[in-house]
Amino acid sequence: MHLRVLNGSPRGLKSNTKLLLDNLVESFQATGEHRVDVTVLLRERKPQEWLRVTREADVVLLAFPLYADAMPGIVKEYIEAVSPLRNDARKPTFFFLVQSGFPEALHCRHVARYLKKVCRRLGAPHGGTLVRGGVEGIQVMPPWMTRKLYALCSRAGKELGGSSEWSEELVTQFAGRERYGAMGRGVLRLLSAVGVANMYWNQQMKAHGVRDRSDDQPLLDSVD
Repeated sequence: MHLRVLNGSPRGLKSNTKLLLDNLVESFQATGEHRVDVTVLLRERKPQEWLRVTREADVVLLAFPLYADAMPGIVKEYIEAVSPLRNDARKPTFFFLVQSGFPEALHCRHVARYLKKVCRRLGAPHGGTLVRGGVEGIQVMPPWMTRKLYALCSRAGKELGGSSEWSEELVTQFAGRERYGAMGRGVLRLLSAVGVANMYWNQQMKAHGVRDRSDDQPLLDSVD
């Protein structure tokens, strides 16, 4: 099997998406004599080349993060670049992995539905979409906090190597928490009130010299 992996993160090789893919690809390769090629969209921004390598693959895995509940522009650019596939007789099977910094998987669901629709419009098989919230920060988390997530990535790779689609059990387990209940939302409000919930983002804004602009509303004047 020839697998083409597409990393659609704007962070490229420094992304959380790459960490998830590394675990997935390693276990995929252990399932048999497969060929795996990886394309980092940010580093290889050549739409015609994207179309060519997609056509050559048996299976395509497109992975990317959500920023403010939307896919990165470079991922949308890729989807537009491969639109000629709809006229091809042979098409690869598409798999997707969508991750978000928001802790609830619910934030990824609308994009997952869109990706399934993309496959229908291309006339290409849809092998499944994995979604996961709470991924931002895994690069600085201790191993005990990421062990379960990486194990699920490894399982996804094994299933990819031996099946034409991901199992419903894997899709469900990978998603983790769909949404917080009333108690969880109460805890989050408390953490936000004391500043703990925003600690990471405040540190990031301070590091980039924009902490004093955290309450800016640049689009407010454009709203009627």
